Amino acid sequence: MSEIVICGGNGAQGREALALLTKALPNTRFHVIDRVQVDGSDRIQSTALDLAEDHQLLRRKIHGARLVLNFAGPFYRLGPRVLRACIESKVDYLDICDDIDATRELLACSKEAEAAGVRGLVGVGSAPGTTNLLVKLALDYLEVKPGAGYADISWCAPGSDLTLGIFEHLVHCFRTALLGRTRTPDWEELEPRIVKFPDPIGSLEVVRLGHPEPLTLPMFLDCQCMLRGGMTTPGLMRMAWELARKCDDGLDLVSAWKQLQGGIPQEHGREQSGMVIDVTCAGRGIRFESATGISMEQSTAVPAVAGALLLLGANGPMPGVWPPEVLSPQDFFSAAAKVSPGGGGLRAFGMVDGQRDAPIRLRDMFTRAA
Repeated sequence: MSEIVICGGNGAQGREALALLTKALPNTRFHVIDRVQVDGSDRIQSTALDLAEDHQLLRRKIHGARLVLNFAGPFYRLGPRVLRACIESKVDYLDICDDIDATRELLACSKEAEAAGVRGLVGVGSAPGTTNLLVKLALDYLEVKPGAGYADISWCAPGSDLTLGIFEHLVHCFRTALLGRTRTPDWEELEPRIVKFPDPIGSLEVVRLGHPEPLTLPMFLDCQCMLRGGMTTPGLMRMAWELARKCDDGLDLVSAWKQLQGGIPQEHGREQSGMVIDVTCAGRGIRFESATGISMEQSTAVPAVAGALLLLGANGPMPGVWPPEVLSPQDFFSAAAKVSPGGGGLRAFGMVDGQRDAPIRLRDMFTRAA
């Protein structure tokens, strides 16, 4: 019986992925590596391990595994460490890395991975991950020539999804939004703008963030990209930015997080998360829209599991380290559909001169793109 290792498998996204994988792969054992040990079973083993501390023990624990899925953040500290352990142990690797600097460092390991016969997929979550493959699908559908396309990605997340770890990631996204910066830019430097998300979300302010898509889309699809993010709770993104500036000046992260928690409303029910992606070329385009109440854990774990299934099957990439763009959108979304409980609410529309036009069926996009 083959084994899959899940680093960070006791976190929310790792637990969701483990639940999906145990159903999808009934003849596979799983090994959860996390700072906190989890309850085991006949198919699930657990090891308590600080990934930042014991590299040799990590190598021993993943030796002989078929695949390592890495959900352990922050990725700008832990991603390259886990990937290097996989390369040294000759084990395939997949993560949900959403830090632009870590993505650059992970991709720089490609030749080393290729020499070891290791296949690595990085950034296979919701954003990046699903976002990248939707852009590729639109470019294929529109038959855009290399260098002629432009992708404008905007997303918003509920304040209720914020945790200390996600806030730390957000602070890092502010700091890395502009090339060469090490401090949080001024608000206006982040190019804020109002985006109309599908109902019931409505119009929200989003700002430029340091995210992998503007790095990998030009590199692998020759498509320029702008990415902005926001929070569905009005004013919360600006508050997070203000606290990030204070962290630059010495405020510790935990104290900043406690202050931010005061701005998160304690509402009943679940806020919606949203996404708008415009892919355009010479006045034509495709817009993808979604507004959904599914959790961040689910929206991240489903594409990660889809990528894992492709790596385990015949439709994964060649040895090396790759972003999601190297995958076939048809294969990716087909794999995601097999494990997803649904509820994503994704819709597609044509665009003419920057304005949304008639709806397009996703199945027709896949047929034509193929």
